[in-house]
Amino acid sequence: MNPRSLLPLLVPCLGCLPSPPSLPGQTSTESGTTNTSTATSVEPTDSGPASGTTEVGGEGSGGSTTEGTGVDSTDGGDTTGQQDFCGRPEAIFIFDDPELFPVGDDPGVLAVGPFIGNDDDPDIAVVNGDNLGSRVDILRGQGILSGFISEEPIPMTEGAHGAAVGNFDGSPTHELAVLGRHEWRIYGPDPDSSNSLLLRATGSLGRDRGFSMAAVELLGDDADELVIAGGVTDDALGWVDVIQQPISGPMGLRTLIAAGQDSARVAVGDFNGDTSLDLVLPNTDPAGMLESHFIDVVFNESTPGAPSFQRLSMPSNGAPWGVAAMDLDGDGFDDFVVGHTGGGLSDKDPLPPLQLFFGDGEGGFTETTLAHTSIQTAVEVADLDCDGDLDIITGGTGELVLWRADGPGNFDPTNTDSLVVDSHLISDIAVADFDLNGRPDIVASLIDEGDVVYFEAD
Repeated sequence: MNPRSLLPLLVPCLGCLPSPPSLPGQTSTESGTTNTSTATSVEPTDSGPASGTTEVGGEGSGGSTTEGTGVDSTDGGDTTGQQDFCGRPEAIFIFDDPELFPVGDDPGVLAVGPFIGNDDDPDIAVVNGDNLGSRVDILRGQGILSGFISEEPIPMTEGAHGAAVGNFDGSPTHELAVLGRHEWRIYGPDPDSSNSLLLRATGSLGRDRGFSMAAVELLGDDADELVIAGGVTDDALGWVDVIQQPISGPMGLRTLIAAGQDSARVAVGDFNGDTSLDLVLPNTDPAGMLESHFIDVVFNESTPGAPSFQRLSMPSNGAPWGVAAMDLDGDGFDDFVVGHTGGGLSDKDPLPPLQLFFGDGEGGFTETTLAHTSIQTAVEVADLDCDGDLDIITGGTGELVLWRADGPGNFDPTNTDSLVVDSHLISDIAVADFDLNGRPDIVASLIDEGDVVYFEAD
């Protein structure tokens, strides 16, 4: 769905195997100075930048157009867009002591939206595990009462890989889509119960191994499409499926070809100014088959009844993982931020900076970087201090870093705050007004702790 409308209060082609892409050459980036930012430590309780500019891409550059195949089929960040949460005047970052909500042993992707409880309170789905016995945990939001209630988890027998909240049938309610290794499912709220879900649709991928998913309206049909990114085991080939009308049908399987083995996240924005939403996927090459990491922007050039997409591949300065998109610099064109799990293809490569890609509204981007001292596996964007400028939230090992914008699109590493979570590894971040007080709250999954940590804005 259009991520901006999800929460008013928030966030295979069956026979064609693409060849690995010919990536554009790495452009140079001027090095700058790394500044050390100050941090404010917050312990959980139980219950100057490296600078540079690089012009990247342009309208119609990099990649070929792949038309939808129209194959019938019954087949995620995860996309939660950022809205205007601020029901109060400008304020500094103030968060209450965090609360911990236990989930499974291996929490990862978070999907946020009002999908259970027959109300508008934001709920959380927590993707948990990549093995037998995996599941998707459900935390039902309590709105003005604050906090969450754990409901019956959704078992996933072959691994849980993604989740997304969307409106797949055009009805007033939202549904929860979940992704396993070889299947997807869609659940909707049970009208007769405030704490349960009903299975609405399910399908197989038709290709080995799904990695991530999103819910977004791409084809102008007034309902969300199900977007699934995946790869082929022990191969460098990757794919993106766009499934139209996954609940009501007839279901058309539209296939995009995306290079890369491991697109762990999907973000959404209008990157070429045509008012249609596009996709951005970080592609990590874990086996070194392509000998590079890169980022795919998939431009949506579809018209009603005629799906059409074009891919632009751009080099990444490390192993990309977290991604978030929004208009950071306030120029009316969407931008995106990419965090990394590490350096290049070797563990000895230096830790790369955050990559910021500022869109020009015509499919081109200007890249800048922000230096930091930790891996950044999770990235989110929101106006946390209600000053009208979008801030960046990143998570890695031991802390959430809040990068305060000093004017639209202007970030300084000396102007940050930190929310410390001991030494735990953060897998994903989501922002929403969970307690309905007009301020954006933050949740993060702690992959080595088995908890979701909740920072409530004061």
